[in-house]
Amino acid sequence: MQKVKEINPDFSVFSAYENQAMGLLVCGVDGFINATANFAPEYTVNTYQSAKRGDFNEAAKWFNKMVEAMDIYAYSTPLFLACKQAMYYRVLHHDGQERLPALSLDATAKANVYNKMRDLERVQKEQLPPGKYPVGKGFAFVQEGNTRSFEEADFEVHRNYLDVQILLDGSEMWEYADRVDLAVKTPYDPEADIEWLSGCGNRIQMKPGMFYLVYPDDGHKPCCHEKEQTSYRKVVVKIKIDKLLHGVPAMERTAVYGKGDRRWI
Repeated sequence: MQKVKEINPDFSVFSAYENQAMGLLVCGVDGFINATANFAPEYTVNTYQSAKRGDFNEAAKWFNKMVEAMDIYAYSTPLFLACKQAMYYRVLHHDGQERLPALSLDATAKANVYNKMRDLERVQKEQLPPGKYPVGKGFAFVQEGNTRSFEEADFEVHRNYLDVQILLDGSEMWEYADRVDLAVKTPYDPEADIEWLSGCGNRIQMKPGMFYLVYPDDGHKPCCHEKEQTSYRKVVVKIKIDKLLHGVPAMERTAVYGKGDRRWI
């Protein structure tokens, strides 16, 4: 592989099988095209990134998770049927329907996939301590804490980043309102990319597995409660604004997703 790259630097090699990933990383592989990345991408990404920065102990931890996820391949022939079922459960949070000539898994195979996804989710909740992590052109925060009352919080808006707020565990409520219906409380701070506003909006109860997406015109008040304080664990992904996104109609800018649920606010 290295000899070929010396002759042609643009030559790239990608690994398809998870159990070969670590050995090929040492040999200089350029990336992965493994099927488990469709429903557990964090295993592949963290294996690759850890190895590239020289932290092979961390890479080995994620590599073992990749190999464990390969169990899914035994649940169907061809293996992509089980992978699609895993995406239904872990990504879309509902069952799906195959189109002919592809066949759906039987009840036993679906149960096997579902149980495997539950195992992966249980392990996933035990990692990534609170902090800031790079994600593409943006970044993400893993947050843990206790909710506050709505009266204690102000609305916030951002100009440079979209927010994707994902509740992993616990419970929280949040409040939404269009920016034009709110009053400025603290002017926009370009360094922090935040403006604070006051007013009233619609309150929404979040449950684990649900997330919401907010655009620059969406005032939002996260991590709140109405009556009793609750604890939460969540991920907030900050996505750098692209100019093409500004054309999205305001009425379609905020969505709440849950298990089998999609509602435009």
